[in-house]
Amino acid sequence: FSDLGWVTLGLLLYFLVRGSVVDSQVQAEQNAETIIKFEKTVHLFFEPQLNQWTASNELLSHILNNVYFWLHFPVIAITGIAFSLIARPAFVLLRNSMLFSGGVSLVAYWLFPVSPPRLIQGHDFVDTMSVFSQVSYQAQEFTPFVNQYAAMPSLHAGWALLLVLAVMSSFKNMILRCFFIVIFLFQLVAIICTANHFWLDGLVGIAVCLLAWMGALLSRRMLYFG
Repeated sequence: FSDLGWVTLGLLLYFLVRGSVVDSQVQAEQNAETIIKFEKTVHLFFEPQLNQWTASNELLSHILNNVYFWLHFPVIAITGIAFSLIARPAFVLLRNSMLFSGGVSLVAYWLFPVSPPRLIQGHDFVDTMSVFSQVSYQAQEFTPFVNQYAAMPSLHAGWALLLVLAVMSSFKNMILRCFFIVIFLFQLVAIICTANHFWLDGLVGIAVCLLAWMGALLSRRMLYFG
C-alpha cells in the first residue's frame, strides 16, 4: 500500500469521522455567538459587511464560491499526487502536517462545535454558495463527509497555508511559489466573504497548521538524528 494510498485513506477517514460527529446545533450557535461577541469587543466584526458586499455582486460570488470549493480539496489532491512523484521531502512534510492538524481539528470540532456565519440568524449573513452556485459542500452527495458545525478551526485556511509551506520548502521557482501564495490569500478572502467562516476560525486554523508543520519538521529531524 503506497504512501499516497495511506494519505488518501487517512483523509477519507478524517472526513467520515468529521461528518459522523453528532450535530450539536444549539451549542454550535452559542459558540458562534461567543465568537461574534469577542470580535465585537476587539472591534473586528467585519464579516457581515464583506459578505453582503460579495452577495450584492453575482460574478464576485461565483468567483469566491469556486475558490472556496475547487481550490481546497481538489488542489490538495493534485498537489499531493505531484509531490509524491517529484518532491518526496515536501510530500512527507505535507502528509504529516495534514494528518497532525486534521487530528487536532477533529478534537476541536467535538469539544467546541461552531456554526458557520451563514447559519447564524440575526446578522444578515447570506449563504452565497446556496444562492449562486450549483456545487456546495452541503450538497446531498457530500452529506456523509460534512459536519455543518465544524467551522473552528478553518482547515480551508490552514491547509492552504500548508501547501505554501510545502512548496517553499522544496521549490525555488517564483511562479510556483506565487501561485500557491495567491491560492492561500484568495482562500482567506473566500472563507469570510462566502459566510462559511469567521476570521477567527481562519486564524485558529492557521495556528493549528503552523504547529502541525513544526511538529512534522521536528519528527523528521528526530528520525534523521535519532
